[in-house]
Amino acid sequence: MALSGIFYYDYKSIFHQIRDPLDSISSIVTLTPKSWAWLKSWVPIEKDDSLLKKSMKYWYHWNVMAEQNAQWSYKVEDFPII
Repeated sequence: MALSGIFYYDYKSIFHQIRDPLDSISSIVTLTPKSWAWLKSWVPIEKDDSLLKKSMKYWYHWNVMAEQNAQWSYKVEDFPII
């Protein structure tokens, strides 16, 4: 199963685990410049975007792509604490 031309996986199932956007974005802003350089190849990030805007774009576009390719998407917060 191809994932929007980014990677090729030959898995029988793909599950999309979603975390609260605000919690995710607060982690994404800590990415290294090397990570941002790689992400710019796959996410429409503009040179003048603020760190917050880049992080929001990354969260949105990556999750849209993942949802389109997953058999099942679920929110981490919907599962009870074990």
